[in-house]
Order: sequence, then C-alpha cells, then structure tokens
Amino acid sequence: MAQDTAFTEAQQQELQTNLVAALRADTGLKETFCKCWPCAKDVLQILLNIPGLPAIVATVIKGIVKAGDFAFGTVCK
Repeated sequence: MAQDTAFTEAQQQELQTNLVAALRADTGLKETFCKCWPCAKDVLQILLNIPGLPAIVATVIKGIVKAGDFAFGTVCK
C-alpha cells in the first residue's frame, strides 16, 4: 500500500473552510483557538525541526499551520 504524502490545494482549502466554520459556530472554541493558536503554532514549527521527521508528518503539520494562520487571521480580530 502506497503512503499518501501529498496534500492538495483542494484539501488545504477544505481544511481552512471547515476550521473557520467550526470556529464561527462555537464561541468557546473560537475563544480558545484565538488565545492559544500563537503558542500552538510555535510548538508545531518546533516539531518540523525534528531530524528524520517523516515527510507525511511534515506535510500534515505544514497544512495545519497554514489552516491555523488563515483561521486566526479570519476570525481572531
């Protein structure tokens, strides 16, 4: 079985859209996300520096960071 290491632009857009929708639908979730995202992002970026990190893990982390940044800029004003 082949390992999927690609994360398409369509998948990225879907992740971002779903995250923003979830944050807009739940005030408590939005509050927590807006308060904690900057630190969570720092931790994720630290993880990207782990030697030998599997490509799929790096791809997923980068997708989460991109979606998180988009959501933060969209709903945390």
